[in-house]
Amino acid sequence: MVIITGAGRSGTSALSGYIFRLGYNTGNTYGEGIRGGYELAKISIINDRIIAGETVYDSEIQELDNIIIKDPRFFDYPVLDRWIEARDDLSFIISYRSPVNVAKGYRRHPDQFLGKGTTPLKELSETIYDNSAYVFHKLSEEDIEFRVLTFPTFLDQFEKVTQTFEEMLGEKFNRIQAKACWDEWMDESKVHYR
Repeated sequence: MVIITGAGRSGTSALSGYIFRLGYNTGNTYGEGIRGGYELAKISIINDRIIAGETVYDSEIQELDNIIIKDPRFFDYPVLDRWIEARDDLSFIISYRSPVNVAKGYRRHPDQFLGKGTTPLKELSETIYDNSAYVFHKLSEEDIEFRVLTFPTFLDQFEKVTQTFEEMLGEKFNRIQAKACWDEWMDESKVHYR
């Protein structure tokens, strides 16, 4: 299972919207107001339960047969750890963005992201940096395959992003179709705080 993740406001929806247009269902809802989405409700519910400290059984995670999913919640320690504990077939595509710009993105939507948008910018940036460091360390320590794409830089890297998906999914995409999907979806004008 390939997981698209990164801190919220780091471009994960841009990546999942692209792969969705190529025929992979990471979730079919997109919120234009928040410019985010493409997450499967079942995954979000499981991960919210993990964050809340509720019991999630291995079987609940193992029974999921999705090829690719997307959820920024994997950047919360307990979620990443719990999934690694339950499955041995995970790989990750991480959308990385400057922690300060992620924090500024949270602040644009203070009613979203579990109230993180009201946390002081310096404190929030440090937390995002620490979470990122933890994820990179944990995946490396567990020898789990991952690739990192930097947002918003990847918005100008059609070939790199497409090759990353091909490598992680073991798939070869028709470049004409893929480029048409890319051009339809990627919109650099929607990026705030470069």
